[in-house]
Amino acid sequence: MEKKECDPIDVMSHTPTQNSTFADCTFLIPPHTGKTSAEIERQPDVLDFQGKEVFTFAATLDEVESLDYSRMMDTFGPNAHPDVLRRYKGKVRFTISGYEHLQVELYEIPVVREYYRTIHHYWPCWPFFAERNSGCLALIAACIVPSIGTISFQRDAVVTLRLKHNEVLKFFGECILPSFFLHALIGEDEHQRVGQLLAVAEYLQVLEP
Repeated sequence: MEKKECDPIDVMSHTPTQNSTFADCTFLIPPHTGKTSAEIERQPDVLDFQGKEVFTFAATLDEVESLDYSRMMDTFGPNAHPDVLRRYKGKVRFTISGYEHLQVELYEIPVVREYYRTIHHYWPCWPFFAERNSGCLALIAACIVPSIGTISFQRDAVVTLRLKHNEVLKFFGECILPSFFLHALIGEDEHQRVGQLLAVAEYLQVLEP
């Protein structure tokens, strides 16, 4: 019997429609998440707190302000070698250097939002590459969705970030096909492909309750 191909509908069937009414997606992330200096200070080595290898991709100020995503595409684009894809899958902490002097968060800076939105438009590959322990995936989502509901700071130096559920669901849906393509390039089976995407969907809080 011919093996059934993995279908993105298998993933989306676990998520609600965009017309459904759900509470905001709430993320607790450290202040200055995504700023290279802050991430290195919190995680000075290449291991995260679960002991897994993590790679930091630091976009420069010049790259962001000129919307130059060529290095990003060279590293993580559809023409990357399968060995490179396997090495980076689920292990990349996306950061930006050059805004350390600003007290505002990265998702509050218009050009940073535009930089991430430009990449997302051409190659929304975040679920395949981004690690989920530092908050960088929540940061990227916050930069890409049209609106940010509420931002509040708690005493224990944690930012509570609330995003509209339907907007996060749209963000996730736009990422599914590129992620399936990358999983196929490295020869993963249906169980592995769907498994990682559902883990990301759970992190983003877009699964059906």
